[in-house]
Amino acid sequence: MSALEAPAFPAAPAAAGPSSPVRRDAPADAVHVNLGPAGTLTISSAGRALAGAMGAAGGSDDIEDSSLPDQIKSVLRHIRELRRILERLVLQLRQAQADVRAEAPAKQAREQQLQAQISTYNAAMIAAMHKLNGLMSRVGLDSAQKMTTVRLALK
Repeated sequence: MSALEAPAFPAAPAAAGPSSPVRRDAPADAVHVNLGPAGTLTISSAGRALAGAMGAAGGSDDIEDSSLPDQIKSVLRHIRELRRILERLVLQLRQAQADVRAEAPAKQAREQQLQAQISTYNAAMIAAMHKLNGLMSRVGLDSAQKMTTVRLALK
């Protein structure tokens, strides 16, 4: 999943304005996220719980189960965490952009703050990918291990 896709993370309810009708059949505890022209995303409490459980429990089991050196595993776990943070920040930015209740100066300040955080984490992601690339060269992985590393880094 790329950082630009909208993951199902727990989030504060977004404003439901006239251009974003809230589904009448959605559970009362559902979170409604206005995605602007793309429509409205509704996430139930069960969906949020499932997403949280998957993110916490199974987040790096495939990395741990691989036969890769510990140094590589550590960088891969770091990359996964950076990706999760980026996905949450992008979702928060989308919510801030769609918030019709916020006053313009506050809304703009929040969007700029989130954009700065996204830039910072993107830089950290680039640095982590460079570190992974260097480690792959120095450790002397065989071709199967290199393929596994790339697959896990992109997941």
